[in-house]
Amino acid sequence: DAFAAFMSDMRVGLELGVENFRWQEFNDQGGRLLSEHGMRYGAGGTLDNLGRDDAGVLAVFGGRGYSGRVEYDGQDTRGRFMATRSVYAGYALEAGGGYRFIPNAHSPAFDVIAGIGFDRWERDIRGGVNSVGAPVSGFVETYTVVHARLGIGLFHREGALPGYLSAGLRRPLHIDEDIAVNGQALELAPENNASAFVSYRVSLAPARDGRPFGRSLRASYDS
Repeated sequence: DAFAAFMSDMRVGLELGVENFRWQEFNDQGGRLLSEHGMRYGAGGTLDNLGRDDAGVLAVFGGRGYSGRVEYDGQDTRGRFMATRSVYAGYALEAGGGYRFIPNAHSPAFDVIAGIGFDRWERDIRGGVNSVGAPVSGFVETYTVVHARLGIGLFHREGALPGYLSAGLRRPLHIDEDIAVNGQALELAPENNASAFVSYRVSLAPARDGRPFGRSLRASYDS
């Protein structure tokens, strides 16, 4: 039946990845308050039917965990420079659905996908010494974000290396920022600004008859 055919197209994916992470914060006048940069590492899994060959309904589910220690260049509460490190640890979950259109047998498949996601991470800014040699205590921030996502995808099936290109926008629906510093708890509410993403995945060895497992490589940019 139709449901059995739909489920037969679902595939499980496991991912290992590394990201070049960059975080900046600015004041109301546009001056930069701090900058973080460094590598973060993650692992996750997906369940989707983005590899289907015909037009129809799409379903996408995913989750990942990530962590990393990055360099922190900022300032203390008196505006004096300090350098230290921030330690990140978090996880993200997403679910989405859409539809695949195939104009003709030789053109790429065109997808429209919408979804919702949940992201939670801890940012542990370690203590250090400022530019005049005075000690500065660190603090911990915890972020919780619920967002909506809308994107398009192009799946080209021809050739030895099938690939999938996706791009779109994410808009936070709810953001919590909780801070613990010197035994006190603060709560902030960052603005719900939209951001862009783009991703390209190429199948190095697609799963086919006689080859139950495939291998792929994905590069992405997320803002």
